[in-house]
Amino acid sequence: MIFKLDSQQLRFNEIKIFRGEEDVMKKSGWMIRIFLGMILVFLFLSPAGSQQPLVQVIGNGEVNWGEQYVRAAGSGAPNPDAPNIAAARLGAERAAKADALRNILETLKGVRIDSQPWL
Repeated sequence: MIFKLDSQQLRFNEIKIFRGEEDVMKKSGWMIRIFLGMILVFLFLSPAGSQQPLVQVIGNGEVNWGEQYVRAAGSGAPNPDAPNIAAARLGAERAAKADALRNILETLKGVRIDSQPWL
């Protein structure tokens, strides 16, 4: 028995084989994406990826050495003898700002600085 193949049948078989390899590539592509996603999640959740900020709490304030700022809070009470609510609020805000500046000065007085180039 002699089999005779024409060029159209041969091309059809080549295309079918190529599509089969493409399906395998699609399946392995999904596996690679899942694997890379798991690696990224691990890197973001690992302790090495999340560094603690360099914050030093002193008295009523804090010094953030990483972002280079000093933070302190202040409070002020409104004057009950103020002529209206707006004036009482303004007086309380001024008193709170003065208290916050006082706390910042106390915080900065408590910072120890030496000649070492590291913390």
